[in-house]
Amino acid sequence: MNITIKDIAKTAGVSPSTVSRVLTGNIHVSEETLKKVKSAIEKLGYRPNALARSLVSKRSRTIGLIIPEIGNPFYAEIISGVEKAATRQGYGVLLISYSPDNIKKDGIQTLLERRVDGIIHAGPFQNDKLVPRLKKEGFPFVLVGRKIDNLETNCVIANDRHAAYQATMHLLNLNHKIIGFIFGNNESYSSIEKLEGYKLALAERQIPFREELVEPGYLEFNGGYEAALSLLKKNPKPSAILAGNDVMALGAREAILEMGLSIPKDVALMGFDDIPWVSLKGLELTTMSVPRYKMGYLACDLLIKKINKPDDHEVEQIVLEPEIKIRKTCGYFK
Repeated sequence: MNITIKDIAKTAGVSPSTVSRVLTGNIHVSEETLKKVKSAIEKLGYRPNALARSLVSKRSRTIGLIIPEIGNPFYAEIISGVEKAATRQGYGVLLISYSPDNIKKDGIQTLLERRVDGIIHAGPFQNDKLVPRLKKEGFPFVLVGRKIDNLETNCVIANDRHAAYQATMHLLNLNHKIIGFIFGNNESYSSIEKLEGYKLALAERQIPFREELVEPGYLEFNGGYEAALSLLKKNPKPSAILAGNDVMALGAREAILEMGLSIPKDVALMGFDDIPWVSLKGLELTTMSVPRYKMGYLACDLLIKKINKPDDHEVEQIVLEPEIKIRKTCGYFK
């Protein structure tokens, strides 16, 4: 049951306008009345959430942006795209970030309490409990980069399955038959889609999928390093490695070089995302370039559209196509 201002007012014995003043922090409320309203709120189990939007007379002209791992360069261009689109339409951006080791229990709740008009979430995992809550309450939000399976939500994502298929086919076309895959995270829709794309390419060439050629990298540099070490100790070892993101690919590169192997002569290497420094001389990583700025820009445009049309319940999902960037880490295999 949704608790309304009228419910709180009736329980507290005050007017709805008085409850509204308390909820919006108006100082012109007596101490006695404040206690009555707070007691009623506690008794009814009300807590500020998306429904509080109906209690606010004006929009804040602010959108919330949730970014995992602010230090990961993948997200920098998404942030830039969001900010550009928001500024163009007169909105500010309130950013919340977290790392896998320090996930805020209720970042969405924090944003709602700051009275943002909508939320862009760039890092939801499949087990996220807060996104379904937003959908249930009809609060405007857009997912970017990842979505949640079996939950129809507005989102802007990359076609990760097809991109991973293209990447694997590129390696197969270079005559690599044993290709190691560094997987990201079991709770990431994007990681799952990339693995499916890898499997699809192998099946098309009638190459059996081998579970032992898939190692977890947890979307991190150290994870990519450890995954590559494990793959290269197998017999026979892979002649090529495809990593689910560039950060893991750079970790894999470190492991390959530490083992005294040459890239691409001994092991070809391919990443995913095309983060800024992988094109630098000496790295020149072959990768799938994801249009991150465009993702952020379109996600913000879509969110503001939903904010301005609260009665529009149509779910919109925008899928962008990554492009292969062929550099020097995937030489022609002989």
